[in-house]
Amino acid sequence: MIVLRRATRTRSGLTIQCGATIYACLGMVALSFGLHTSGLSTPDPGTLTTSTLALILGSGHLAAASYVLIAEAFRHAEAGLLAPFQYLEIIGATAAGFLVFGDFPDRMTWLGIAVILASGLYVVYRERSHAPASMLPTAHKTRRVRPR
Repeated sequence: MIVLRRATRTRSGLTIQCGATIYACLGMVALSFGLHTSGLSTPDPGTLTTSTLALILGSGHLAAASYVLIAEAFRHAEAGLLAPFQYLEIIGATAAGFLVFGDFPDRMTWLGIAVILASGLYVVYRERSHAPASMLPTAHKTRRVRPR
């Protein structure tokens, strides 16, 4: 998060996303080549159905858009203020796991989720209670206009 915050000072979120995508693509090509050369994997993209390819492309677009929005958020706010919002990923991943894979978390997983979310809420509370008054959002006061 700190690296992302610093990077957004000099680059746009879209530029950062494009760079991350290029490096990830190069890494996956190298990994795929290594696995194929060693005989551990023989990729055959021809076996993917059209709907599977559409889901892969859709998830890629959603991930890219999310990353750009996160980068823009870090451009406009402090990392400490945004960090607790990343805990919402847990809720989304749990919901996606259930909706897509039918995987319902067990009791220990729910306990872990509760501990992590409670920690995030505490951090938000602590940051707001210890932040200087200039850092806190202020309520906009409306001026009363006297009738003449």
